[in-house]
Amino acid sequence: MIIRNLRIDNFRGIKKLNWSIPADKKLICIIGAGDSGKTTVLDALDWLLGDRWNLPISFSDYSDESKPIVITALLTDLPDDLMAIDSCGLHLQGVSEDGKVVPEPFDGCEHCLVVELSINIDFEPTWSIIRSDGTLAAFKSSARRKLGVSKLDERVDAHLRWSRNSALGKVSRGTDGAEAAMKGATQAAREALGSISMPDDFARVLENIRAGAQAFGAASYSNMVPGLDTSRGDGYGSLALYSGSVPVHRYGLGTRRLTSLAIQKLGAIDSSTLLVDEVESGLEPHRVIGLIETLKADAAISQVFLTTHSSNAVESCAASEIAILSNRGGDSSCVFVPEELEGLHRSSPSPFLARSIVVVEGQTEEGLYRAFAAYRDDRARSQGKPTLAALGTCLCQGGGGSRAVSNAQGFAGLGYRVALLVDTESLSLWIQTIPQRTPNSRAPSNLACRFLHGPTAGQPKTRYSKRWTRS
Repeated sequence: MIIRNLRIDNFRGIKKLNWSIPADKKLICIIGAGDSGKTTVLDALDWLLGDRWNLPISFSDYSDESKPIVITALLTDLPDDLMAIDSCGLHLQGVSEDGKVVPEPFDGCEHCLVVELSINIDFEPTWSIIRSDGTLAAFKSSARRKLGVSKLDERVDAHLRWSRNSALGKVSRGTDGAEAAMKGATQAAREALGSISMPDDFARVLENIRAGAQAFGAASYSNMVPGLDTSRGDGYGSLALYSGSVPVHRYGLGTRRLTSLAIQKLGAIDSSTLLVDEVESGLEPHRVIGLIETLKADAAISQVFLTTHSSNAVESCAASEIAILSNRGGDSSCVFVPEELEGLHRSSPSPFLARSIVVVEGQTEEGLYRAFAAYRDDRARSQGKPTLAALGTCLCQGGGGSRAVSNAQGFAGLGYRVALLVDTESLSLWIQTIPQRTPNSRAPSNLACRFLHGPTAGQPKTRYSKRWTRS
């Protein structure tokens, strides 16, 4: 399965997002400022395409409590089971190469399915398939399960224990191994517990529990003893994954996350879709790089959506695999890094993770900026205010006049706040790159430029600044 379009309305901090995804995107690394909605995007995909029917919905999930949450996706490269007539075959539409949906999958168009999750204020989720005439058909959890969407979430340890909904439980479903192991462990534990004598103080605690419960009229208990709990309805009891005599959930966070991801991937169908939030969490840089390279090369994975705040993860991706999510008061957009910035994300990845970028032309401008930043930060600290780095401002070496201007414009086009620091020789170049001012065209409002004029006749350097606004 390939996700070609995602629309989110009224979900948490995202009031509206319409994101078109080219068909050739296998690994998609979503970056953006804190609280821009990266995790929300992954949760939207998980809620819409996962096989759960009971979602953890709360009032805080609604951007506007008077409106429903609506999440819609356009899916292509569907599993054969879903394209069958007795499944979703009657509801298929077509999508052209440019991403436009047509009512019927005519020649030259790829088959697609448009699916939707709507959650009204009563917290009742409804999964639907949108037909070509706009009517809805039920999108059952059994059909969603065939999509093979798995999200590596914060419940890492839960997937390292056998239960009905854990990754281990799903992987071993249909086999008798876990139940047989649990039965044998239960019998051995009972025999072991029955053969030991309990300390007197522990025995008194159990007797007090028995007597107190009996006094309340609970039951006429006999002797109370500790035992292995197998009464949960999943048949697995408290069975966990061990490595030798050490439970895996006792290992470090990075090892647990990677193990959990491996189990979830094993439990998914072929051509699965993986959602990984904060891929660097608990991992050393070399493990981050190795994980991303493995995900790219795995033929059994159709798409991977991951979020990151790590420069190592940014360096490991191609520029075309990096999607920048921006959020302005709930109106969100997600755009892929253009080809003209290819290579810059490896030589200078930090600016891609910043809120504001100062592009400098060369070493002279870099030294000037660093001196200014040091002076400004010293004053800020003395006044109890945040430094430039704490505010998300990052320096980017432009690598020369033409490249500096091009890089600054590229960052501005991606939605970053950008300042360009160049010398006077680049002034004519900058002016030549300014679009012609017409009633319908304006220079980017988030791009500022400062020029340094060289000294003449023994005069010191002067400065001239120009900022484009919407006025």
